[in-house]
Amino acid sequence: NPITKKVNIVFVERVNPKNEPIWFWKSSDSHNYGYYAIHRPDMETPALKSYIENIVSKIPELYLGRFDIRYSDPKKVKQGRDIGIIELNLQNSVTR
Repeated sequence: NPITKKVNIVFVERVNPKNEPIWFWKSSDSHNYGYYAIHRPDMETPALKSYIENIVSKIPELYLGRFDIRYSDPKKVKQGRDIGIIELNLQNSVTR
């Protein structure tokens, strides 16, 4: 928040309902196969928040964005480690 300088993170995970090895990157395709998103507040740790703050602090005037990430170990993500950032979507980008 540019006024309060407070940083919030919301962790949302796209779920592959059939646990198939195929993973759809495009949300416009994935919803056709039953993929859905869930809020994961258990992943919103101070360490992850610090990791995100460190990245965001290097991008001038970034106040709202969505990181698309990949990871293999949820415990490491909670520690702010071993996170593969695929892309950063700025402002009000939409995901399904």
